Amino acid sequence: MTSSIGFYASQADQEALESFAFSLGLRLVSPKLGQAVNPSPALGPFCYLSAVAESELHPYGTPQVLLTDARDPMLAYMRSYFKNPYLVCGHIQHSEDVRALAQLTRPYYSAR
Repeated sequence: MTSSIGFYASQADQEALESFAFSLGLRLVSPKLGQAVNPSPALGPFCYLSAVAESELHPYGTPQVLLTDARDPMLAYMRSYFKNPYLVCGHIQHSEDVRALAQLTRPYYSAR
């Protein structure tokens, strides 16, 4: 199971959403360590919202460069975008597949 929010957003709405996330102390993180998040959602919409710095994350794989919300307190973030003639839905998702992990990561994103 997951908790998720789906949304449609114009480019201006998307920028406002990301500014709001930054104001909360969240960061955009690529699924691959050291790789920048594509500034254009239409060219690469998926990334994570992270409450911790990239240097504090736990990569896996060979070499260890892949990141996942199954190992760290991150929210899956699919950015909404327009690609003529479609407005593509975005979503923010907190995975609850592993209940024990979800209980550890939820406090990073709960209202205080």
